[in-house]
Amino acid sequence: VGMWIMPNAGSVYPGLLLARLVYAQGVSALVSMLPALLADYIKPEYLGKASGIMGIFSGVGALFGVFVLVGQIPKNYCVENTYYIASIVPLVMSVVCFLGLQSSARLTESLQDHETGNEERNLFKTFIIGLREANKQPRIGLAYIAGTLARADSAIVSIFIALWVNKHYIDEGLCVTESYSNVTDAITTVCGELLENEDEVECPAAFTHTSRVSGIANTAALLFSPLAGYLSDKLDPVKSVGIAAVIGCISYALVGIVDDVNDSTIYFVVGLFGISQIFMIVASQSLLSKYMPPHLRGTVSGCFSLFGAFGIMFITYVGGILFDEWFVGAPFVLTSLMNLVLIVSVIVFYLKHIRK
Repeated sequence: VGMWIMPNAGSVYPGLLLARLVYAQGVSALVSMLPALLADYIKPEYLGKASGIMGIFSGVGALFGVFVLVGQIPKNYCVENTYYIASIVPLVMSVVCFLGLQSSARLTESLQDHETGNEERNLFKTFIIGLREANKQPRIGLAYIAGTLARADSAIVSIFIALWVNKHYIDEGLCVTESYSNVTDAITTVCGELLENEDEVECPAAFTHTSRVSGIANTAALLFSPLAGYLSDKLDPVKSVGIAAVIGCISYALVGIVDDVNDSTIYFVVGLFGISQIFMIVASQSLLSKYMPPHLRGTVSGCFSLFGAFGIMFITYVGGILFDEWFVGAPFVLTSLMNLVLIVSVIVFYLKHIRK
């Protein structure tokens, strides 16, 4: 619905904003329910592999969006019509989910055994219940922290890599600024819409290098999804989260060894970013799905997603300020420290577990 509204919004504010809010509501609901669906339909011993497969398809979806929905369709069918075409994907998937996600005897029995979990409650009470479950089961609390980091990792890869590269090119005078009126090979759609990206026009070299570097991170995440799922099944999920945190702590700290974004070292570092990101996503979902109570799966999944949103808001706001006021690597250092907090949390959990 949000995609159908966007081309007809009429104005950026409030029209397009409201359309984006509708779209964001659907995406948030989808992300919130993924761990619950894993717990409902996947056997505990295969949760890691299932999360890894989800990671693979997420990567394929991202590549499809970049190269097809954004890269090819607008040139041939207009930007406005692209939204209508893109909306077919979630529409088809909604039908598939409606027909494919059927109630099973196990799910029905689970609901009957926990009828008290169906009482009416508002959003605030739902959030409090989710926090209480984290207090009762420390593994759920660790999953919340890991989910926060997983979404923060996504923001780092999608936002701050581009800022880092662009600032370097601007500071070093490597950009050759052009105006739209001077661009002779600008791409237009069949409707005559200009598709030339403003960043690409202002600094073509930085735009190209950013695409290349981000592609390395996303490709690494895609390739290492199966390994992340395999380890989440073979090891205790808490250990998998700890491994993901160690990779993240080291990889984001390594940004200090990159003096020049054009040096080949950056490909190794951002590749580790992608590996850290996918390991954290898969491990956190696997941990949460394995230990969430059956009668509160929706509540706990929603709380998990909310913590992920907190992670995105924190790293984008605080990281953005540090990027401007401190140095360009500050958001990455901040993420490394956040991973260190999770490592300490995992160690504390195991120390308490050993004592018991």
